[in-house]
Amino acid sequence: MVEQPIHHTYDFIERDGNCMFRAFSHWKFSSQDEHKRIREHLIQYAKLDREFISEYLNGEAEVDPWITKMAKVGVWGDSLALELLAKCYKVILFVISHNNIGGGTLREYHPHERSHYSRTDVYFLFHSLKHFEILDPYGQ
Repeated sequence: MVEQPIHHTYDFIERDGNCMFRAFSHWKFSSQDEHKRIREHLIQYAKLDREFISEYLNGEAEVDPWITKMAKVGVWGDSLALELLAKCYKVILFVISHNNIGGGTLREYHPHERSHYSRTDVYFLFHSLKHFEILDPYGQ
């Protein structure tokens, strides 16, 4: 296997605790400034998908605290938020995480209702040292 460099933005996404939402906003709206709108839509969707959140967090008692926390601007997005973003926007997310010792992982988040006849957007995010940036899958 030939290793290829990962091309991503560096310090393009603002570091204010909203970076995951900003990176997603950039893919969706070509601007990271819509991050609050992304977060609000996620929270509206989360309130309708309590069963999924309960299963993910291992208990109904955890749902409201998670929703309350995630609704606050500046709170870091987590893997559950990525799962819900993929579902509520019906996109596929590829997230490459990189650590400071040279290792990394690829996580895929899929909308759970996939149709063979509908187009699905794919967004690429890069996560390193607790910060999200934009991944360029074409290496440009």
